[in-house]
Amino acid sequence: MPRQRSSFGSVTRMGRDHYRLRWWADTPEGRKRLTEMFDGTRREAERRMAEIRVGTKERRCPTLGEIWEEHELPHLVKMRGEDRISERTLQAYTRRWEADVAPRWAAVPADMARPADIQEWLLTMTRSMGELSKAVLSLTYERAVMLGILDANPCARRYDLGPATRRPKVAYTPEQLDEAWEAVRGTVAEAPFLLMAHAGLRVGEACGMRTADVEPREGCAVLHVSAQLRQDGEVSERMKTAGSRRTAVIEEPWASRVLELAGGTYVNERQDGTPVPSRTVTDRWRRCVEAVGLPVAPMQCLRPSYQTNLHWQGVPIEQTSRLLGHTATKMTLENYDRPSDDQLVNVVLSRGVVVHT
Repeated sequence: MPRQRSSFGSVTRMGRDHYRLRWWADTPEGRKRLTEMFDGTRREAERRMAEIRVGTKERRCPTLGEIWEEHELPHLVKMRGEDRISERTLQAYTRRWEADVAPRWAAVPADMARPADIQEWLLTMTRSMGELSKAVLSLTYERAVMLGILDANPCARRYDLGPATRRPKVAYTPEQLDEAWEAVRGTVAEAPFLLMAHAGLRVGEACGMRTADVEPREGCAVLHVSAQLRQDGEVSERMKTAGSRRTAVIEEPWASRVLELAGGTYVNERQDGTPVPSRTVTDRWRRCVEAVGLPVAPMQCLRPSYQTNLHWQGVPIEQTSRLLGHTATKMTLENYDRPSDDQLVNVVLSRGVVVHT
């Protein structure tokens, strides 16, 4: 048996009648992991460890929750302050810790998690959630290794993940979008809804749209898309892709309503003049469409709805792709083109040209 562990410390055989004893103790320099090399039999080494335990103020190995709160999370916040990770990444890690990692592992001493337990836990989640949860747990273990609490990261090994799930590819028809407009009218979701469903903007682009970037024209409004609202509440001109900085167009009657709603610096802003947060908008959207019995889909599905409805009304894919800010039509066809059965039937009956995907 190469190693014998307890909540106090460990006895590891390093060679014939040669052992390494390691334990945690409070020292004048703070709490440290101490090591002693011992020559003798295993029983003598264990007896020596018992002597150390009696003479040392015992304290358990820190829990994974303590390592996360006291060391890893502050490190991630520091990295965010240095712009080495994005706000979105920091929030994703934090939410995953709170939702899935902490309930299972926060109270567990860092040296007590078994690979079999980690494997069992990962199989309770979908593949995408498991990948992110494992990454967060692995970051915590890596911090424990760097602090000298552990010798190795148990998450470094290969684990099986749960089944992959795909988000349903939903596109709202023009009739459903009319119903949705009535449902969100007068709420904080109305302006972003109009910009997404009828101009193809992303959630962050719609929530960060500045009034000065809305240019009234005859029969429409031209949208100069050059900024987006980030999850930390800041409006940034750092766009998702090079093609995201673009010109979009919203037709009547939706253009007039957007101009009517745009009374301040931003088209959709709070009383203090700051943009309404994306999370507030998407939560309101979900509640509104659910209340009127429409299919409940993420607000992001409004962009594919815009592209699908334009395309199957006869607008070439090259043009809809450009309006969306895509640099290649392949992306648009594979991920944003979601015609309904009625749209397919109408194309055939009208002898329209079917675009093969």
